[in-house]
Amino acid sequence: MANYANYCVSEVRYSSDRKMISQVKVHVNNEGIIGFSQICYRSLVVAKLKQGFTFCTILKNSVGGWNKGADIHLVGTPPDEYIRTDPNSTQKDNLENLPEF
Repeated sequence: MANYANYCVSEVRYSSDRKMISQVKVHVNNEGIIGFSQICYRSLVVAKLKQGFTFCTILKNSVGGWNKGADIHLVGTPPDEYIRTDPNSTQKDNLENLPEF
């Protein structure tokens, strides 16, 4: 996988009302080499996006590697900011159909 984004997200955990993502499993993308996952709070992803870092989703393929999914965008304005793969104005987090942990 090429260096499509600084960080890749492979799994999500939603809040109890399922409107917001509470945590994600993030991997560093080091010039196409996907590192081990680290559980991060959603607020860290928001902060990194605001700092100009890029994120995308990744999906495990049939041979144990990773396939790039969609780019992740920050939409809305504080305090109503959402992380989404489609940059529309829907007030809900949405990172495709990533597996939950």
